[in-house]
Amino acid sequence: MRTLLTIVLLAAVAAAACSRSETDLPAAPAKGTSQAGPHGGTDPGIGEMTQSASSPSEIAILYELPAGWTRVKPTGKLRLDQASISGPGGDAELVVFFFGVGGGGGVDANLDMWAELVEGGTPVRSSFEQGVFKVSCIDAAGTVIPSGMTGARQPIPNGRLLGAVVEGPGGPWFFKVTGPDATVAAQKDAFLGMLRAVRLRRG
Repeated sequence: MRTLLTIVLLAAVAAAACSRSETDLPAAPAKGTSQAGPHGGTDPGIGEMTQSASSPSEIAILYELPAGWTRVKPTGKLRLDQASISGPGGDAELVVFFFGVGGGGGVDANLDMWAELVEGGTPVRSSFEQGVFKVSCIDAAGTVIPSGMTGARQPIPNGRLLGAVVEGPGGPWFFKVTGPDATVAAQKDAFLGMLRAVRLRRG
């Protein structure tokens, strides 16, 4: 059975930013600052974020996990969601990150970073719009190198990374799937289908 996820976020108004059945996740931190950078630091590979004051304006991004994906408890404090994905090559993993409203770095910087986490092959980029959201994607096949951002503790030969930056009110959000190529490639359409169905709820 598909599970509809509601992530409740607090929209911040400060000028400076660093950044199951149906259910609400706890409110994510508001704007903060990251001294180590948004993808470096102690989480692991994710910078610490200091919470600051926010307005009571409440925004939620809604999306539905594809059939067969199993939600698990996030293993990092800035991971809003995490899921295990079974497939012919072995298990893959989905992680959704949030670094605060307007946080996490630019689209190109993140896509470049993800491309560098996969050795060999030629990354393919694409983008599309879904409602008020702009979704920028990368698909990189090769050897996935160990990193806090990939979740790999050892190199994954014949691996694959699917990444997406979802820009919109209250965002951005960062979606990433990593694992064996045979599994991730088989789930690419499901990943994109999930992103093409994201929607916004205010209040």
